[in-house]
Amino acid sequence: MKRALIILFIALILASLVSSLTASIANSKMVLYPEAGETVEKSIGVINSNNQTVIVNISVSGDLKDNTKLRDTSFTLQPNETRKAYFTIYSDEDGTFETNINIGFMPTEGKNGVGISSTVILVVGGKTDAELNPGREIGTIDNSTNVSTGLITGGAIFDSGKLIPGVFIGMIILLFVLIIVLLIVVIRRNKFKRRSEAK
Repeated sequence: MKRALIILFIALILASLVSSLTASIANSKMVLYPEAGETVEKSIGVINSNNQTVIVNISVSGDLKDNTKLRDTSFTLQPNETRKAYFTIYSDEDGTFETNINIGFMPTEGKNGVGISSTVILVVGGKTDAELNPGREIGTIDNSTNVSTGLITGGAIFDSGKLIPGVFIGMIILLFVLIIVLLIVVIRRNKFKRRSEAK
């Protein structure tokens, strides 16, 4: 009986791992220093580190949503394929603005997907780039080698290493199912014992 429970537990873990989908992007954060009205073109490295084909959907949110144009809003990536997602962004006003380029990964089978974002901060006017970051070129990208990863198993999401509530809910559901299975096994075992003793 113990062997059957161990096998069941391992099967549940393996099923959860098989259904997991990982999303990775390079340039999870960039800080840009354009002049007011200057359009900047940049890109985000989108990485499919899965062993399956994924559909990538891209959207924009945040301060400069209406001033951000995506070259592509959707494309397909083969296993271990990488592609740059280009965008342009600008602000007509001075100030500091934060915008998110949201990257969604969906398996071609249409199961649950995972979302991850790249944060783009525009510092327009005000202090010069030299005052904010001495010795740095205008328009360079912070954390250009930083790779941010999101992992989803069922409805649970890890985004940039942070545990999203869905992960906790998924773990509770898995634990609940496991407890129910264990109770059923124990009840059946007790019934079988009673029948044996009655004979």
